[in-house]
Amino acid sequence: MIDFQIIGHRGVPKLTPENSASGFKLAVALGIPMIELDVRLTRDKELVVIHNNDIKKYSDGKGKVTQCDFRYLRQFDYGSYFDPRFRGEKILKLEEALDILLPRVRVMVEIKEDKIRRKEMADVLLQILEKKKQMLDKIIICSFSDKQLIEIQKRDPTIWLGLIARTKPKSSFEKACYLGFRSIHPHHRIASASLIKWAKAQGMYVFIWTVNSLKNVRHWKAREIDGIITDIPSRLIQEPN
Repeated sequence: MIDFQIIGHRGVPKLTPENSASGFKLAVALGIPMIELDVRLTRDKELVVIHNNDIKKYSDGKGKVTQCDFRYLRQFDYGSYFDPRFRGEKILKLEEALDILLPRVRVMVEIKEDKIRRKEMADVLLQILEKKKQMLDKIIICSFSDKQLIEIQKRDPTIWLGLIARTKPKSSFEKACYLGFRSIHPHHRIASASLIKWAKAQGMYVFIWTVNSLKNVRHWKAREIDGIITDIPSRLIQEPN
């Protein structure tokens, strides 16, 4: 069981670069209870923390994560795009991000699917989680891809898995339940009260994304969901219930 969670979307994205060491350290300092982050697999099989496959949005480099080695990706600056104060920010390995956040902050890891390398992705992830096995209760692995989650489930059915959904609400909720995933993560536009009630009755956790106002947080909390993913976690955790 977990209490209602305010979940920082890619860290603390209004105050620091997304998916960054600075953001994760700030989350720890502020006492944000959970952080969502994104991971992709490099050509040389390192799981790195970044949302887009193309690095040009976040860095002064060029290339696609899936086509580059980690050493190449690490040389670029991933902070200046946000603010010159963060110049020199480096892309993180998943293990480095977990080292910053755990055990004080729960972590929701979104796996960005690589359809060609689903099995490799699962293998690398499990190797990392094995090193954190004493803290697995603080880690949720989620993805839009049920196929990617199944690859992980085959290797270790005890890992907390969650299906992210943007469309087809009824079938997505039912799929998550049928496949034995512990949580469903619907976009706020498709999360109806009846589906939330149904999911809770099946014993699933429900996390809504992306909610960026106190009014809406209160709306969703009243529906007895388990957490909201937000771009403003530092503001919301300071608000009274």
